[in-house]
Amino acid sequence: MKKQRNRGVDPLTAISDEEGIRLGNVARATVRDQIKANDPPEVASTFRRLLANGFDERNAIEHITAVLTAEIYDLMNEGREFDLKKYIMNLRRLPDLPEDSDA
Repeated sequence: MKKQRNRGVDPLTAISDEEGIRLGNVARATVRDQIKANDPPEVASTFRRLLANGFDERNAIEHITAVLTAEIYDLMNEGREFDLKKYIMNLRRLPDLPEDSDA
């Protein structure tokens, strides 16, 4: 049975600025952990590709974090599981950021 899209409160407006900062820090730490663990390997390869294309480390991490948080935002709104294939597809599109998310 497919879950319906969350019609409740927008997750971005339901948190305080302080909580938003903490969540951003957690998301960036998650990306760093994914790079270090090479899991999924597409995160580390995307990081290396962005560095090779002139991004500094901070901006490369921010771009990858934007992809991760867009996927998390969508799964919260759509009431679905994390979609690894979509995450990887959006990583491959970087530096173009995900378009179909409201995040």
